Amino acid sequence: MSSNNAGIDEFPYNTHTARQLAPPRFSNVTEIRGLVKLVRSIAWSCDGSRAATAGEYKDIHVWDNTLHIKSAKPLPASSNPSPHSNHVTSVSWSPTDPNILLSADKTFSHGSVIAVWDLTSPSQPIATFKTPGDVISLSWHPSGHHFAAVYPMGIHDVVDFYRFSPSSIPSASSSPTPPAGKWEKRTDIVLGGSSPGIGSEEINSLRFNNSGQLVCAVSNDGSIGAWLYPLELLEGENIEAPVELENVESTVVEHSIEDQAGTAGGAASEAVVEKETDVDMANGEETGEAPSATVAPEGTAKEGSQEAEGVAAEAEPEERVAGDETASKDDVEMTENTPHSSKQPTPSRPPSPALPPSADIPETATPPAPIPAPKATHLTRVAHITPYAASLLSLSFDPLGRWFAVGGQDALLSLIDARDWICEKNWDVCSSAIRHTAFSSDGEFIAVGGDDLFIYILSTHASQVVSKIPIPATLNCLVWHPTKNILAWCHSDKKGAPLWYVVQQEV
Repeated sequence: MSSNNAGIDEFPYNTHTARQLAPPRFSNVTEIRGLVKLVRSIAWSCDGSRAATAGEYKDIHVWDNTLHIKSAKPLPASSNPSPHSNHVTSVSWSPTDPNILLSADKTFSHGSVIAVWDLTSPSQPIATFKTPGDVISLSWHPSGHHFAAVYPMGIHDVVDFYRFSPSSIPSASSSPTPPAGKWEKRTDIVLGGSSPGIGSEEINSLRFNNSGQLVCAVSNDGSIGAWLYPLELLEGENIEAPVELENVESTVVEHSIEDQAGTAGGAASEAVVEKETDVDMANGEETGEAPSATVAPEGTAKEGSQEAEGVAAEAEPEERVAGDETASKDDVEMTENTPHSSKQPTPSRPPSPALPPSADIPETATPPAPIPAPKATHLTRVAHITPYAASLLSLSFDPLGRWFAVGGQDALLSLIDARDWICEKNWDVCSSAIRHTAFSSDGEFIAVGGDDLFIYILSTHASQVVSKIPIPATLNCLVWHPTKNILAWCHSDKKGAPLWYVVQQEV
């Protein structure tokens, strides 16, 4: 192993020549012209047939494989209003469906909007989600049915997860058309914010690993973390049991009866007592028991049941009088003995008319407290290392699953084994912060850029600098074609016409 002056370690037995491969060349850079707004993000479709660009002032265009401006179609189509209100800073294509596209804007103090597009009907997005912060990262799950968005909130960053929920109604036809459904935000899991797994750390880049079982992130404190990601909705964990409404109603009834016995109650208590009386009366008719509101102790003789029934029937209007605190047992007996007495107490309001047994009795008691929303479950962290003292800004995974690459403020690029999390290689070819890293589709190359005024294409096997491409300003985006060794990028230079670039490996 020999060290060169460029600050990297070369492995001669892994060079392209030693492996009987032609030396790679990336020299013919092509400018893609025609746009009128600065390009901030680029994405390739999963089949490589189209590209999408996002830029300032709500600009989104979809290009075919010719990459000619005449083939570029704006989103939304047909001059419809855009769901975004400012610069579109992120665009990402589904890894499984060439017609599903994500876009997110940066609206500063007003939060952002995430839009999900189906390019078979590009007139408007099929789903939009409002976020309280500016989206700084979008990441797809390998299945194409989930994605994550990262946005800063004060001193910490928050991660929201979204999933495609298929319709529960099966399709009537046997066509291979994907099942109908909708995109929705997951409320059963949480990562970031006050999560014990992250605390107040700032997440700068987040990705799902190749299997989709883990969600990984790099943070401002130089750490790398991994959490288990559940595909199915979590139920029953950290979720409070719902309140039994029947128990709440019976409790309210018992309290109302006690209030009625002490103070003759209010309107709500009277309604509940009336309901209990009607129910007891109905039960009395069916079972032959006395419809008394109180249960007689065991062993007490039931003498004069007919007389008690008559007294209760005549005393019922008296008991319904609100505010008559002198209604006692003696008053009931006097009323029974002198039914034609002209000196009867004047009620403060007319008594409530009795409702027929079959009628619905209105519920005037205090309604039960609303059922609390289920609490989100914190994702389980399974790995955490802090290999750097400086902030980590970029994270990317090798398509073949062998490594993942991280880079940050110290301008050091590291290649880490994806299984054991052991650093295998380091490059310090950059002179400024690394903000973007990307692996080629065959895993042979890794492109690096950021605040440096060069894009470096490195060989993952031989650790050589394959190409060094100058750029006039800091890098905005860096992405490889999914099936070919074609690299696309854009930068932040606002001088001249807005451009984005591609370079292809020369054979």
